[in-house]
Amino acid sequence: MISRGVLFKTIRDLRWQVFWYSLGLSLMGAFVVYIYPSYKDQLAGFELPEAMKALIGNADFASPKGFLAAEFYSWAPILLVVFAIMAGTSALAGEEETGTLDLLLAQPVSRRRLALAKLAGLTLASILITAGTYAGWLISIPFVDMDVSLARLALANLQLVPLLLAVGFLAVWCGAFLPDRKLATGVVTGIAVASYVVNYLSALVEVLKPLAWASVFNYAEGGETLVGSYDEWKSLVLLAAAALFAALALASFERRDLGVRGGGLVLPRFGRWP
Repeated sequence: MISRGVLFKTIRDLRWQVFWYSLGLSLMGAFVVYIYPSYKDQLAGFELPEAMKALIGNADFASPKGFLAAEFYSWAPILLVVFAIMAGTSALAGEEETGTLDLLLAQPVSRRRLALAKLAGLTLASILITAGTYAGWLISIPFVDMDVSLARLALANLQLVPLLLAVGFLAVWCGAFLPDRKLATGVVTGIAVASYVVNYLSALVEVLKPLAWASVFNYAEGGETLVGSYDEWKSLVLLAAAALFAALALASFERRDLGVRGGGLVLPRFGRWP
């Protein structure tokens, strides 16, 4: 059972991030839709360089679905990962850094319930952002001659949630596992950047293609879902990773000595919780 009070606090703390990310991404999506008619004739028969295909994907850039996949779903995951890192490291490590974690634990709530509420709050915030982003399609697609289904776009947006959860829960775990939030943010950011580079190079260099499985961006299915090649196993991999990181975060937070800052790593240990 999670703490509803902590859950509401988490959502309240993230409300402006959710609002601005939703607004920015929805406007970005609407802008991409509205500029498509101006470019569709020029894009007919246009051949992208291999390096650009590796960056934005192999979708037909001249088609409406391919254009949205390349111009929106190739960039949106990067922006969402930034949110996931910042929100994830602030969930526990941020509360500890500002001194509010002790106040929360002074209430009748266990560490496990508090951590579960933080994870639930991050999950809800991720869903709200992807839902808010959908508003961009509602104010653009019906008014532009584009053969793109709003239902398909809703599914494509939904496929971004597993990516947010995997990276966000990794950030929560690093916040509980590492000595302070700054170090946790740096580590997760480094992992995300390395993951993006690996995904790009694996699409560009044939010999590196087997490394694609190690990149979290390889499993972001938004663009692929839109053009009709959705692979549900990729989403399941991200959700499994998110579940693993959540379990590690709970185990590490149970062992964390909140009275010691910079006291070293907090190794997770599974077993009975008090």
